Amino acid sequence: MFLLEQVINGLTLGSLYGLVAVGLALILGVARFVNLAHGQVMMLSAYLILWLSRRQGLPYVPAVLLTVASLGTAGVLTAVAAQRVIRSSWRTQLVATLAAAVILESLVIVGFGAVPQVLPTDYSRKVIQMAGLFVSVQRLLVFAVVATMFAGLQVFLAHSRSGKATRAVAQNRELAEALGVDTVRVAAVTFGIAFGLAGLAGTLVSPLYTIYPAMGTAVTFKALAAVVMGGFGQVTGTLAAALLLGVAESLASGFGLSAYQDSLAFLLMIGVLVLRPQGLFGTRVRV
Repeated sequence: MFLLEQVINGLTLGSLYGLVAVGLALILGVARFVNLAHGQVMMLSAYLILWLSRRQGLPYVPAVLLTVASLGTAGVLTAVAAQRVIRSSWRTQLVATLAAAVILESLVIVGFGAVPQVLPTDYSRKVIQMAGLFVSVQRLLVFAVVATMFAGLQVFLAHSRSGKATRAVAQNRELAEALGVDTVRVAAVTFGIAFGLAGLAGTLVSPLYTIYPAMGTAVTFKALAAVVMGGFGQVTGTLAAALLLGVAESLASGFGLSAYQDSLAFLLMIGVLVLRPQGLFGTRVRV
């Protein structure tokens, strides 16, 4: 029973990593943009829903919807305003996004302070019994929302006009531009989805874990590890790798190895790359 509890906790954590990592994978695949501030988007959404709930008195669900919409809009505006950075070299991208991460953390500290905060909700307080296990409704909500978002994203990418354009740009940007695809618009849509997913992760994580300004940094690097493990541009592989990371971290914590939690993600990444350099779901390409 103890082992099953740790697996459930790990799947919850991995689902939250997955929302951030899938968005990061989309941005990497479509815009070739390395965003080291993507975890800070999740952090901002956690503080935004905290502000909406505590200071504005909004119920949890409306606060979630408003937060996700706000972050998705911010993603679209970022893509449009930062075209020069997006089309720059990866070195420029790393420096610019690292600076953005530091600035965002500093602004949150000024606005909310550095003391960790919590946001309990009715969903996190309510616990149900399942086969001898006690599981909070918030964790079940995480599973349901992540599964729905992932299914919806797959349908969007496979069947919608914008989704097909997104896949075309990810596969061959130059050819897509030559065929008339508006790559700036595609990038804006991709950033909007990625920021919205990260914003959703922040709203779901708030009632379960402590909120603090530096929470986005660790999530960014674990999301990057999931992207590498899953195979660059592989949405399914990225989500699977994120779930694996979450379960591994939860098991390590449950067996008294909390000190090794953060390094575990990178140990797993190295192990996967040694066995499958193309990632879990990537395909080997001969040149």
